[in-house]
Amino acid sequence: MSKFKLQIFIGLTKLSIILVSVCMTIFLCGLVINFKKEVQKLKAEISELSTKKQQLESTKSDIEKKIAILNNPDLLESIARKEGYIKEGEVPIVIKGFLETKKENNTQKESENSIFFRRFQDFFKNFLRW
Repeated sequence: MSKFKLQIFIGLTKLSIILVSVCMTIFLCGLVINFKKEVQKLKAEISELSTKKQQLESTKSDIEKKIAILNNPDLLESIARKEGYIKEGEVPIVIKGFLETKKENNTQKESENSIFFRRFQDFFKNFLRW
């Protein structure tokens, strides 16, 4: 090989090494950029999930408090007594007129509600005809 051909070969080899190095650098930069994007997405997802976790833990503690309240035997007894239940061995005493007054109040409230809803329904029927 002549000296000139050897210099061209060495020059082309250096050029190809530089081109390969540039291509590898560009490829590695692309990988780093994609990696950073994935890390940002995962951080956002982690923060979202931690917020959901806190909300669920708060809801869980509220539900546990309600369960504890509802498992209170005194509360259960008072609810049962309001429904008219009595303990074994107790003698029920009924006061005349009290239950009738209570029933009258309930029927009066029901009739007031039905009048309201009937007027509400009539209003919309007239509105739709207009």
